Amino acid sequence: MDGGDMGGRAHSFHAQYPSGQLPGKIPGVHDANVLIYVDRELAQRDGFVFEPAVEGISADDDGNTVQTKGFKSFGYIPKAYFSKVVDKKTGVVLWENDELKALRQVEEKTTRIPRIDIHTHILPSNLDLCKEWGDPGYIFYQPVAPATTTSPLSGAAAEEANAPTNTLPETWRGGGTTTTAPSFSGGCCGEGGGVPSRQDMMKILPDGKPPEKFRQVSCNCYHGATRVEEMDDTGVDVQVLSTVPVMFSYWQKDLTKAVTLARYLNDDIAAVVGQHPKRYVGLGTLPLQFPDAAVDELTRCMTELGFKGVQIGSHVDLTTEFDPNQKCWELSDPALLPFWRKAEELGAAIFVHPWDMMGSRETKKYWLPWLVGMPAETSRAICHVLFSSLLDHFPKLRVCFAHGGGSFPFTLGRIDHGLTCRPDICVQDAKMKPVDYVADQPRKRRCRHCELDVVTTECERCGLLCNTCDELLHSRGKSRTHSRKMTAASVRTRSSRFWVDSLVHDSRALDFLIDVMGEDRVVLGSDYPFPLGEWHPGQAICRHPSATLDVKRQLLCSNACQFLGIRLGDHVHVDKEGYRIGAVGAPTMRNVAVTTAPATLASPAAAAVALTPKRGRDAP
Repeated sequence: MDGGDMGGRAHSFHAQYPSGQLPGKIPGVHDANVLIYVDRELAQRDGFVFEPAVEGISADDDGNTVQTKGFKSFGYIPKAYFSKVVDKKTGVVLWENDELKALRQVEEKTTRIPRIDIHTHILPSNLDLCKEWGDPGYIFYQPVAPATTTSPLSGAAAEEANAPTNTLPETWRGGGTTTTAPSFSGGCCGEGGGVPSRQDMMKILPDGKPPEKFRQVSCNCYHGATRVEEMDDTGVDVQVLSTVPVMFSYWQKDLTKAVTLARYLNDDIAAVVGQHPKRYVGLGTLPLQFPDAAVDELTRCMTELGFKGVQIGSHVDLTTEFDPNQKCWELSDPALLPFWRKAEELGAAIFVHPWDMMGSRETKKYWLPWLVGMPAETSRAICHVLFSSLLDHFPKLRVCFAHGGGSFPFTLGRIDHGLTCRPDICVQDAKMKPVDYVADQPRKRRCRHCELDVVTTECERCGLLCNTCDELLHSRGKSRTHSRKMTAASVRTRSSRFWVDSLVHDSRALDFLIDVMGEDRVVLGSDYPFPLGEWHPGQAICRHPSATLDVKRQLLCSNACQFLGIRLGDHVHVDKEGYRIGAVGAPTMRNVAVTTAPATLASPAAAAVALTPKRGRDAP
């Protein structure tokens, strides 16, 4: 028996004893009657040594299990490091480690937490309207040029220039191996093949110049059914749809065109949501350069189209790259007060996405407008909202900022200090300091083991635990798995006044973001279907090392429900505890009593695979 169900090889030792009567120590003798599965990572952490140079010892590919005839140190294997023991002849499981089993059950539960992705973008499949108008700055589609078309580029450079910017690498499919990405040139998607598999987005230029290529997109950017398939493959239950920011077109000075485009985009999103109302939630777009018209369209979105809110830009840039001599409205501008007032009145969720990034006209080198300009632009928007006391004037507003709030959470100290040292400049409209708009910090204490000031949780069996190293601060027993609950000293007393999404691409940054904003104000956002987003929506949250099951549930779905004002059960089939029942996309049912079978014990490597969303049809 090779232990393939454990994600690695079994560990056989010389041991003979009555079935079901395992000693605490199993001596290393030959001709074992059992197969012993050992958690190598746990054993090494506690000082056991694995030396491949020693005869009979070899590490498995997963790195967490070994096949060995014994340990070098101590000369025996304590039972605490076994995951399970199996009869070599019959395959019967003689014993399982309850603590490791409980840990794997937690990981299995994590895979069943519903995922609501509040940051995804969609376009209509037809943009001929913009092409007919012909205004510089508008975007329209152009069929993908055949491969034989003459290009000033050749070889790899040409392939890179013509690659769809929302076609994700093959590693997104969960195999972990880089392979040739599928070709989308030619062909169609959808029933009857009526939707092009990819198109070039072209930007109209002034003075009769030929249009320039903005980017190439695949049909997951404009075909709802394709998106549902990819949601199923990656474990996303609900997508919140909003337009691509380049379509904001705040520079348009013609009222009729501005309103017509916004209505066209919104009607298209409404149609997609109508086809899959359980899988999609709509956010509209508005002609904010015309505040009265924006209020009218916001009202239509909320009362007629059934949207839960709107997406807006980080500011209203009335200029264009072709005509920079116009003005710009920040989100704090008095001209936008009617919009904010109506948004609060209607209970609309406001998602703020950066666009027309600062510095983008000065340099486009190294893609810096996207990499540096967008985080700075989002911080600019947050500062205007806070410095102007907008959230105090409209206290019921629900506002969420993209990309983890950009650079704001990480420069909060500097921003807050600016109001302290230069109130003559900064404190003009502010009623509170910026730090007072984010969550307060729970009280911490010093952990003797890791020597850090840490937030503590309570385990009823063990005592007070350090959230960082899991060492007992006050020991009443020994346990590696804990029934956690927050202590009174660890509970925050103030929530942040706004939300941010989780798109920060780094576990350390996510940890800091949660610490600053609070567990109840970070929502899952992936920027699907574009490659600068999270290719596995929710994976960073699921794999976060210090987040509890409750925190993961908040980040993956609960916080999004609160921000959007929706009921989870209206979109996802869940049990009484809020875990998904069945596969992603299963029909929703209410008040259904379901008994969940216990999770199968898995190796650490197998558990990691289980946490990795896969594209079902393409998974190996």
